[in-house]
Amino acid sequence: MHLVIYFCGARNSGNDFLNGYNYINDPSVKTIVVEGCHHSKVCNSILFPDLKAFAERFVENLFEKRDEFPRLKTTDLAELGINTSDYYSYMHNGETVTRKKTSVTQKDIRDDINSVTLTGFNRGAMMAFEVAIQMTKLSTKLEIDIIANQPVAGNAYQIPGSAVTNIPDCSKCSSIRHVSVIVEAYAESLAIPDAEEPFHRVFFTQIIPHLPSTAIRTLIVIPRENHQVRETSADGEEHLNMELAKSLKKRGFLSQEAVVRKTLTCRTSSFLYQQLNPSLPPLIISDPPSFWGVQKDVLQQKLQHHTGLRRGYELLLEESLSAWWNRQDKKVSRYSTLLTQLLVKNLNSKDLSNPEDLKDLYKEADTWLILKTNFASSRYAMVEALRHHLGTKLIALGVAPQELAEIIWENLHETNYFLSEWNKTVKYSNYARNKQTRDLQEAIQDYAGQAPTKENAEKLLAILDGWLEQEDAQSDMRFDLVVLIREQLQEAVNLTYGPSAEENHSFTVINR
Repeated sequence: MHLVIYFCGARNSGNDFLNGYNYINDPSVKTIVVEGCHHSKVCNSILFPDLKAFAERFVENLFEKRDEFPRLKTTDLAELGINTSDYYSYMHNGETVTRKKTSVTQKDIRDDINSVTLTGFNRGAMMAFEVAIQMTKLSTKLEIDIIANQPVAGNAYQIPGSAVTNIPDCSKCSSIRHVSVIVEAYAESLAIPDAEEPFHRVFFTQIIPHLPSTAIRTLIVIPRENHQVRETSADGEEHLNMELAKSLKKRGFLSQEAVVRKTLTCRTSSFLYQQLNPSLPPLIISDPPSFWGVQKDVLQQKLQHHTGLRRGYELLLEESLSAWWNRQDKKVSRYSTLLTQLLVKNLNSKDLSNPEDLKDLYKEADTWLILKTNFASSRYAMVEALRHHLGTKLIALGVAPQELAEIIWENLHETNYFLSEWNKTVKYSNYARNKQTRDLQEAIQDYAGQAPTKENAEKLLAILDGWLEQEDAQSDMRFDLVVLIREQLQEAVNLTYGPSAEENHSFTVINR
């Protein structure tokens, strides 16, 4: 048996994937669709879902090893957040075909699982990597393919030490044979400008985890206007199905004709959006030396996971930060704003061996990032990397990471970051507002004028939770944006004051 497991993103039904999953008819291929992390049987949380814990429980309860290959050991799939009741339909040769989302049955328990394709969208894509780690423990002979569509969502402005840099390490998973990652380069401008749209390119950080050196890797970058607007964007799920079709064809389950059809579908989609001018997507790559062919011996530091440093922004051996900036600056726009010019002037004039001067630069770089959030600056990733290098130098000089966290905490308040994000993004996403939304807006405005204390932050966190828990919140266009504000405020509190006792393991859980 070959098993295809699709992990939905938060609040995602999986229908975008299933609408294109119309090409497999081999009875040896079975499909399982797992609900998103918001589901009570999965992580029961949109905020800080514990993907690793669910992956361990999922594999332990669903599979068992018999002889050389694993098998299914239960058909009580609903207890694992697997969609066992819903159907989907598609057209085949002019006729409507209806199928269950999950196709495994009781008789499939008897069959060995020789290979598996783990695939998913957003946090579901990250779940695929976590599950691969656990499935490798079942059998070294099990062959695993992974197809990840836009793995993980983060914020445009990343707090140093953010949870977005907690990346799975699949480097020892020898069972992984092929990995396809689909990332989206969000456009620098709207295809159809909208005068009423006060912001653009609320982008997200996409992540490629550590991978084994033996795995074949494929990276697909496609243009989109932004992460949230699906109607005006090329669809990563089409590319996901193309990669899945190729994978199944290599294993003998699909014809070349079916692969050609899926490829043509993707080409049509890409042609529609090829006039968009994509910019480099925010991308955290855990293992660039092997994934991208970067030479290790010219780097000052090997990029391990949790570094938060993106490929191409490394500091060379004996290279000064001024020289690093000049080298990077040749790759971007020759025009710079006054804010950037002032940052460069201070970078060239400060004593970089003096911790106080370095702190001033660290704060200035962070301020630049906050003020430029959600604008398509060609230098955004560059300044983010500058902040990283300044932080590394400060820690090397004996400055405690806690002190750096406090600088960020103060900056968030001095710039009124959360109120600014509300005004730039959430406020205008839907002009209709109920009482809870008006109360939330007032709470965010009040927070901007309060002292930057943990107590005041926790009051706002409680109000954000109350808004997210209202009955119709998930249908509100602001939902994802409010989740991002909630996550980022919680991360800032945790890094500055440490997580509370109940957050040490699971963070905040929103019951559904």
